[in-house]
Amino acid sequence: MTQPRETTIDTPRGPMRVWKKGKGKRVGVFAGIGGQPRWTPFLDALADSRQVIVPSLPGFPGGPSSDGIDGHLDWIVAARDAMVAAGALEEVRALAARGLDPALPVMRAHGVPGVVAYLRGEASLAEAIQKGKTDTRHYSKRQFTFIRHQLPEFVWAAPEAAEQAVNDMLGRQD
Repeated sequence: MTQPRETTIDTPRGPMRVWKKGKGKRVGVFAGIGGQPRWTPFLDALADSRQVIVPSLPGFPGGPSSDGIDGHLDWIVAARDAMVAAGALEEVRALAARGLDPALPVMRAHGVPGVVAYLRGEASLAEAIQKGKTDTRHYSKRQFTFIRHQLPEFVWAAPEAAEQAVNDMLGRQD
């Protein structure tokens, strides 16, 4: 297993590590709880046929600061800033150049319509970025509302308490 190329980019919250490896169609990998502390065999295998891009998001190893992030909505804004810094605008520019139907899901993804409007001169870059943040925050709020009303047995746990919550549900001892 060979290591990826590592670069550091500047984001509004500070420097962010970005790993890249492979050639072909690009695929972004966003780590879950615990971040992405190391390059894994899965990412290596994926890089055999794709260009794999792994940004370190706010609060995770290699990522920008999470200071001032009080909840998931603040984290969404910080993550969106990191994605813009990592090249999201170039990704949307490439999509727009393909002349795809605006009704396709990829063209309606959070942030894409605003950036397309920017590329057409219909919005400023700041407006486009804000639209992506707002759309993502609204989607997240809808998910939380759905969970709260449709899944009353759902167990809410802070990240630092998640492992213990799972162990409790499964009746495991530490």
